[in-house]
Amino acid sequence: MCRVIELERLDELPPADPRAIGSRTDLRRLNFIMGHAHILSRAFRRHLDKTLGRSQPLRLVELGAGDDRRT
Repeated sequence: MCRVIELERLDELPPADPRAIGSRTDLRRLNFIMGHAHILSRAFRRHLDKTLGRSQPLRLVELGAGDDRRT
């Protein structure tokens, strides 16, 4: 089995393209509706509660969280 990585349409659009702006707006709206920020913050709090006081540091890896546009 071979892994195939393909670009999404949003990856190919210039950041100022109206379609890219609209897509980012849609993604923010969808993330809000689905409650992703609340889900993640709750998971982080649970993890921190378990790891505080231990000698091992907390590690966080972020993969694929957007195009780094601050709009």
